[in-house]
Amino acid sequence: MLLGMAVVVALAMSTPAQQLFLVGHVGGCATIALIGAGAFSIDARRHGRRVIQLQTNVPDRGAGD
Repeated sequence: MLLGMAVVVALAMSTPAQQLFLVGHVGGCATIALIGAGAFSIDARRHGRRVIQLQTNVPDRGAGD
């Protein structure tokens, strides 16, 4: 949230060339937030969340299958 407010302030105090760069940066950050890994991404909400549990096999007890 704080970083978003800093970008808004930077947009207001920058030149037109810098504004284009900041708008592109915001677009890239939004893209990563929406389609990136994580529980709150669009991917996770659309395809479901999966939990992978890894179990270690103790050599002297066998696989435990």
